[in-house]
Amino acid sequence: MPRLRIALTVLALAAGAAGFISCDEIKPVTTQQPTSRPKTIVPPGVVGTVGEFAHPQGGDSMGVQGYGVVVGLGENGSGDVPPNLQNYLTQLMVRNGLIASSGGRTSIVPEQILRDKDTAVVIVQGSIPPGAPVGTKFDLTVKALPGTQTLSLDGGMLFGCDMQVALTMAVTDLSSVKSWASGRGPIFVNPFDNRSTTQESAHQRIGTVPGGGTVTHPRPVFLELRSPDYRMASLIERSVNQRFAGQSGSYEPAPGAAKDTMTPSGTPPMPHTQKAAIAHSAGLVELQIPQSYREDYGHFIRLVMHIYLEGSNGGDERYANQLVNAIQQPGALFEDISLTWEAMGRQILPVIRPLYTCDNAAAAYFAARAGLRLQDDMAVEVFKNIAQQNNSPYQVHAITELGDARWAATQPTLVLRGLLANKSDIVRLEAYEALLKHGPCSAIERIKISHDFSLDVVDTEGGFFMYATRTGESKLVLFGRKIPILKPLFYSPADELVTISGKDEDDKVQLYRKMPRRVMGSPEISESFYVPYCVTDLVKTLGSPPRKGSDGKVEGLGLTYSQVVGVMYNLHKASYIPSDFLLQQSQDVQRMYLSSSAVGRPDSPEEE
Repeated sequence: MPRLRIALTVLALAAGAAGFISCDEIKPVTTQQPTSRPKTIVPPGVVGTVGEFAHPQGGDSMGVQGYGVVVGLGENGSGDVPPNLQNYLTQLMVRNGLIASSGGRTSIVPEQILRDKDTAVVIVQGSIPPGAPVGTKFDLTVKALPGTQTLSLDGGMLFGCDMQVALTMAVTDLSSVKSWASGRGPIFVNPFDNRSTTQESAHQRIGTVPGGGTVTHPRPVFLELRSPDYRMASLIERSVNQRFAGQSGSYEPAPGAAKDTMTPSGTPPMPHTQKAAIAHSAGLVELQIPQSYREDYGHFIRLVMHIYLEGSNGGDERYANQLVNAIQQPGALFEDISLTWEAMGRQILPVIRPLYTCDNAAAAYFAARAGLRLQDDMAVEVFKNIAQQNNSPYQVHAITELGDARWAATQPTLVLRGLLANKSDIVRLEAYEALLKHGPCSAIERIKISHDFSLDVVDTEGGFFMYATRTGESKLVLFGRKIPILKPLFYSPADELVTISGKDEDDKVQLYRKMPRRVMGSPEISESFYVPYCVTDLVKTLGSPPRKGSDGKVEGLGLTYSQVVGVMYNLHKASYIPSDFLLQQSQDVQRMYLSSSAVGRPDSPEEE
């Protein structure tokens, strides 16, 4: 079959096609049609793969935004409502159950809620990941509308909102704009801001909702051929389906989804099939995420881009042997070569196994990574050794990969449990996250504090430290089962959110809070609680909902996750808790950190 190649130089292809298909976030490559077709030199690991002949369309992140209502702000909200949003927000509140419809029995009308300082109108923004199926969660950013008098979003709850594309204040009928996602959840405001300064106080008008966005409309991913050709489109379809044979596609349109806007060409989407790829035309191949890749659809797209298209009649093995030499050369594209091996399947394991123990550390790691992802027991042993090498630039990566190797049963877990006591905080964190992927672990106790966040207590012999997430799942992690609280203790912030005190002679900590004023209500002081001088007990009391237990006593103070994290950080900062405190970095910062071999903490309150 004739080879069709686009006119790109080595550097352009490496930065465009090769670099593109290696990234965590797949982005479309746009090229201009050349006037001539000079010979193209394609680097090993890319030549002959899908990525040489096609690029994803719809494989980039899509920004969405919407307007919503935040409640639970006490006196920190505002009654400022843009006139063009009044009717839309009223309908939104009725639809999401914040108020009853006009036929209900509620005595509070929409105007009262919107005009009360307990609420605030906000703009909500997020980014839908590439190829995200319906139900995918993503983080949201929530901002008080410019020009409004809202002081802080701390402690607020975002009620359901619709997320659209290219939304502007000029749009008058928001209900007519297509919705791609929904958003709701408790707001996380950076607890490390110094709220006494004007600049930092302004930051209180901005917060996030970890995992608060939910995709409601599917975004299919298409492969657009660089040079349309029916035979090449058919070959790509056949090769992709052979690689993912037996793994069902995941296309399931959302209820009420428009059926005439699903493909770039305007054609209706293909019905649900067992295929992972469907060639629509000479220039367009649709990808359908297999069910087994729904949790890691980005990996699926990267694998597709690295499928070798000339693998018949032993072609895979011949090319795999060529890549064994290529990966040991200076400037080798390690990521691309490893993914190409992985896309070939288990039959190439005998070819790459000798590299597991070669002197080239990078070649050994990326060869073993392909083997591990292809469920090679020999690769498990290699990664167990790398994970325990504190001087290896691949240690953290190896721990992450062992966590993903859930097929390996108990093999990695003993190593991972031992790493919970490592001297490096990042190693301990990665080991903890990796263990969670393998299911319940006796070294990790999960306590559900409220509907909105969890407390994980890690049984470890290492030093104490606390870790708080701010993307995805909201959870506070304590490394150390009995992190103490030191005496004497007195904590009462200026906003009087909560007061905590204890004398040397006391055997328990006393705490109470000023309960938030709700719509048309008044603030109250809670009853006092008494808990042991232990961080675990303190967190449970601070965050548990203020409801009565079986004994008739109120169980908690009902602070939000963000507020609990702020209290724990301030107690740590005031030296009441002898523990380090780490805040999860944004995903982009984490990705940058993990791509380097620098030694240091990945998390720090000073980031903001």
